Amino acid sequence: MIFNYLISFSLGFCLIFDYILLRSIRSALKFEIMKKLALGLFIILVTIFNSSAQESKVEVRAGYGILSAQAMGSVLSNSIVGGLSGYEKTDISTGGVFMFSLLFNPSNRISFGLDFGYEKLDVLYESPSQPNVTSTDRFITVMPRIDLRYVNKEAYSLYGSLAAGGSFLSAGRGNESEQGVAFAYQITPIGIRFGNNIALFAEAGFGFRGLLNAGLSVRL
Repeated sequence: MIFNYLISFSLGFCLIFDYILLRSIRSALKFEIMKKLALGLFIILVTIFNSSAQESKVEVRAGYGILSAQAMGSVLSNSIVGGLSGYEKTDISTGGVFMFSLLFNPSNRISFGLDFGYEKLDVLYESPSQPNVTSTDRFITVMPRIDLRYVNKEAYSLYGSLAAGGSFLSAGRGNESEQGVAFAYQITPIGIRFGNNIALFAEAGFGFRGLLNAGLSVRL
């Protein structure tokens, strides 16, 4: 049974990953790409909810992360967005990553599901001869994920996590805006969950959920 679920999940993951690889294809094929993304998400969600009916537990998480890959990349990058020649990037502010996860636990060792994330970055550009410009970058991230529990006790569990998917970027500067899609990922070597059906969790890793993230977990 677990093998069948993993096959379905892998199929959904591959369809989403296929979408990310094809994001630069010409506009005439955009409809087909969006169908693949929607189908991949649909397969994963159906797998999760069907498994719930077979006495397996579905887990819902809400959390907050800091020092995400997208924020750190913006800080370390010296690149200037188009149309701002002569400007210098001087300040970056972020409210952190707000996350929602839907996980399916088919066994005591493995979980898989979907991560959803949102982060807004405000980037200030300054020029000695022109008015300052603020660019607002919004990242909406969707990533299939898989977790492996190293230790699984009733009161707590230790686990690692891998996730990969896409992040939809919208950058706005006044009346101008740009959109794009970036490859999104999360590598979490260590995470801890305290509690049983209602619990707190904390993770340390690198990627689009943040270097550190924590929140509330509920098993349905």
